[in-house]
Amino acid sequence: MAFAFFNRRTMESAPGNRRVLIFASCGIGDLILATPLFANIKRHFPGSTIMLVLRRDLPLEFRLLNPHIDETAHYPPGVLLSLVSKKIPATGFPAGMKMLARELLFLRSLRRRRFDMSFSLFPGGNGGEALLAYLAGARRRIGPQYREFGRIGRRFYTDRVVWNDASHVVENNLDLLRKIGLEPVTRALCLKPREADLREAAAFYRDQGVTDRDTLVGIHPGISGRRNYWPIDRVLEIVRYLCVKPDVKVAVFSGPDENAAVRRFDELPVIKIINQPFSMAIALIQRCSLVFTSDSMLGHAAAALNVPTVTVYGNGNHNKYGRWGVADFFINKLPVSDYPGFAADFFAGQKGKAAIESVGVDEVVVLFERALPAIGRR
Repeated sequence: MAFAFFNRRTMESAPGNRRVLIFASCGIGDLILATPLFANIKRHFPGSTIMLVLRRDLPLEFRLLNPHIDETAHYPPGVLLSLVSKKIPATGFPAGMKMLARELLFLRSLRRRRFDMSFSLFPGGNGGEALLAYLAGARRRIGPQYREFGRIGRRFYTDRVVWNDASHVVENNLDLLRKIGLEPVTRALCLKPREADLREAAAFYRDQGVTDRDTLVGIHPGISGRRNYWPIDRVLEIVRYLCVKPDVKVAVFSGPDENAAVRRFDELPVIKIINQPFSMAIALIQRCSLVFTSDSMLGHAAAALNVPTVTVYGNGNHNKYGRWGVADFFINKLPVSDYPGFAADFFAGQKGKAAIESVGVDEVVVLFERALPAIGRR
């Protein structure tokens, strides 16, 4: 019965008019790093349509900021990914069956679209995504092959690309394209803020007293104590250092779970940008002359907008996840050899946390003294 539920033959589209399905279980920063893949698919198949299936905490409005994505959808809460990962879903049997039914209906709706090919992105594309690509009915299914999920990937992907530890994740995703015989013609990240958001961002900054003469530095402090964020007390010292510089203004960005952290800046003359929708946050970043962060989405977004960055790395390997295509003034005290070379743990865990906490304020000030003279006002 289950096979009958999915039994629908697929038909290949005319050359150039491919229907492409992309699964993205990665984070929003990793999704930004995958935008060169989207651009190259459109370059090689100009009449193609691309549907992006996202995990539920990622913004559907991503489509509005990337001209190569035609449609976005959230993958429904389900049990298939959990079962493939050998994790028992935290739900009772009746609720689990309802979730599975919704999951299967969503996959059947994808199957009816008769996709010519599917891609599963790095870092991600595990055994669960291989199964989903198979159930979605894409004729050709291209995805990563990791040591941990090798057997499942071999069963459900038609084309597999081995994780390359020596390459940046942008190149890893472009290897998916090379696997089907296509060479990339662009490697540029792509985010394009909407004009309405840019106008609103400009009005907001004017109301905050930002002028065309000002160098605007965007800062994402994150949550102190997380292994990929610099301690917030030191971020405060950097803000104090910046606030006394002439013609420099500071904008502090924070997300929904970072409100307590951003309150630490109450006594400082900064512009607070709190809990903005993704599209508006991108427009606000566009105006910045420089962005300072640890390894976070904000830094990757800045790179996509050609905004230079100052970055403190620790947990994430800068050779693998560093800023792409933009001037990045960075410090990373953890040797590359200390990063694991397998898919089960992309990061360096406690070693990375210790490394980022060992970075002093004076060392970051040196980065700003190099970066500020090198940038122009925006």
